Amino acid sequence: MARYSLKKIAIVVTLLGLIGPLLWLFLQKALEPTVFGATVSMCLALAVLNLWDQQRVSRKLALDDVEASRELMEKSQYRAALNRLESALAHDPTCFEVRVARGEIYRCEQAYDLARRELVEAIRIRPDSFRAHFALGLTYLQEKKVFEAVSEFRRTIQLKPDFSEAHFILAQSYELAGEKANALEAYRTFLKVVSGEPDTSRKIADYVDRSQSRIMALK
Repeated sequence: MARYSLKKIAIVVTLLGLIGPLLWLFLQKALEPTVFGATVSMCLALAVLNLWDQQRVSRKLALDDVEASRELMEKSQYRAALNRLESALAHDPTCFEVRVARGEIYRCEQAYDLARRELVEAIRIRPDSFRAHFALGLTYLQEKKVFEAVSEFRRTIQLKPDFSEAHFILAQSYELAGEKANALEAYRTFLKVVSGEPDTSRKIADYVDRSQSRIMALK
């Protein structure tokens, strides 16, 4: 549940509090039934709208913190990244993305048990999270659990077929597993997926060069 500001709480309480006097006026026959019904409905609608707006704002603030946390993680500022996730939870205690990001940070810190715990729980909560599956696959790969990693990368691609990086890492995982034919196919698929992307990062451009080299080596 999102954390509500005092201002929003005051507005909602005021709107709901108006229903009591309106009911009293209605019972005293000082209000027509249609006027009473319309006014009460308006109060309830405004109260719900304020609650929804607070949830929307809280979720946006939480997601902004998650994104900032990932930027810190890329700079290897892991403690600061985890602290930023705590800020996200202060805005939205049920933010699913916090659990995935925390797993990603633990993986970078090589705290693999903690990473797996977070990511497995994330997948239990939301089995269709391609990001959680991908992060779990990377965790397994760093632990040298190649076959488990392959399974997670394949699931990632099932959920998000245009996730080019997952195709490349899957190809590398197949190579580590000694499955050259599957690796060759995965590299080729990666190149097809990348060819449909309008812009590619430096990392993906490097993956393209490495894929082409590996295709030549595996033929």
